[in-house]
Amino acid sequence: MKKLVICLSMMVAVLSSSCTDHPNEPAEAARVTTAAQVMQELEYHWFYLSYTEYEPESADTLQMFLDVFDPVQDTAVIFMTPDCPCSIDQHAAPKMVKLLNLAGIDPSAVEVLVMDKVDVSHQYQDRIDITVNPTICVFRNGETIVIPVAGDDTCLEASLWRKLKP
Repeated sequence: MKKLVICLSMMVAVLSSSCTDHPNEPAEAARVTTAAQVMQELEYHWFYLSYTEYEPESADTLQMFLDVFDPVQDTAVIFMTPDCPCSIDQHAAPKMVKLLNLAGIDPSAVEVLVMDKVDVSHQYQDRIDITVNPTICVFRNGETIVIPVAGDDTCLEASLWRKLKP
């Protein structure tokens, strides 16, 4: 019995000390990466699956997005959480990456900020107040267009079109 108690105590000590260095712990700052890197990480397997399975609602809605997003002058940044992929909102991030890819932008050029909470520090905090994730920001001619997509039950292309149209 004494050996069992000692073994269990050692296991608890090892597990608790290893947890402090775990990469999934809440971060003080957003982790900057790219969509291509996120798709390669095992913990985000759902991201890649959602990206590959997503097809725009229709050719018309895809064209709506392509009409208002200029890959030469517009830059998109995606803010997301490493949440459970069961949330329908989380699938907006890989869908946006797919739309950007259809617009001619490679996923390796799409900046993604992974945030455990919306109030962690990030490089855009002087220009953007993130209140919900996922959020997509488009930088256009010095203007910042913030598009929170969580809780939006319309198709993604139409939501983006409404926010980006001149």
